[in-house]
Amino acid sequence: MKKGDTTTKGKAAAKPRAKGKAESFGSRLASRLQSVAEALQSGEPLENRLTVRTVVLDLTPRSYAADDVKAVRAKFGASQSIFAQFLGVNVQTLQKWEHGQRSVPAMAARYLDDLQEFPEIWSRRIKIAKG
Repeated sequence: MKKGDTTTKGKAAAKPRAKGKAESFGSRLASRLQSVAEALQSGEPLENRLTVRTVVLDLTPRSYAADDVKAVRAKFGASQSIFAQFLGVNVQTLQKWEHGQRSVPAMAARYLDDLQEFPEIWSRRIKIAKG
């Protein structure tokens, strides 16, 4: 190796970090993981040493009674046939929901929730389906 050559075995020597220069993602990640490891080893509750967030999501769709299903369909001015196609069910299934003979399954209820939450998107799609 020549004098002043900073490479060793084909790899560049590590450059010292300039003052004020941002720490690399890898360095930050390693540091954070070390903090977690230390907290776990201490046996102390993590909440005492680290920021711990709990997020509770209620993803349960609302329950739809017969009149609710009819009301959503009426809101879009769709026939039972078009609305059933739109929901991906047969007309008889939709009719049973609308007559209260069968409960609306969670997946369909989630779709009905979406229809009500974003009517502008779905109105346009139903218009296209109606021809």
